[in-house]
Amino acid sequence: MTRTSESRPLQQQTARDLASIFFIKKRVFLMTFFGILFGALAVSLLSPNIYEANMQMVVKPFNAKPLVFDEDSSRMNVFNEVTEKTLNTVIYMLKAPEVLREVVLEHKLADPSDESSVLREIAILQGSITAEPLTLSSLIEVRMRGRDAEGIAEQLNTLAAAYIRHHIKINQATEGRL
Repeated sequence: MTRTSESRPLQQQTARDLASIFFIKKRVFLMTFFGILFGALAVSLLSPNIYEANMQMVVKPFNAKPLVFDEDSSRMNVFNEVTEKTLNTVIYMLKAPEVLREVVLEHKLADPSDESSVLREIAILQGSITAEPLTLSSLIEVRMRGRDAEGIAEQLNTLAAAYIRHHIKINQATEGRL
């Protein structure tokens, strides 16, 4: 006579069976717990502080002619919509080497006579800057990370001023006109 699997009673594990695993292997679980705890404490205490500074920029649509001198009165009711293309252009210009060079030189992050060190600092700045458009708006949030809290705040302000100068220089139709 053969036994089928249906004739054997099924054993169900209870909470007591599961808890007994912790008591049987108590040493392994305690060593793992304290190892993770001490590792996390060591990383948090020994790693340097990293600060983050934020700014938000409003991007407005570009008009080729000032509205005051335009004969077409329909432009006065223009809908202020900024395209994704415009936002991406501003983000690219914020991280452009020409703009970041001004930040590097103004804050003396590299020797101006050593072009390779200037380019290295520009690459480091590009890595520490994050610029993203905010959802359903014409705002761009720019974040900069670094180890010196006051230094990155000043660098972020310099970045904004350098971007504005660069934007005016690129979009200026004739010299001397704002």
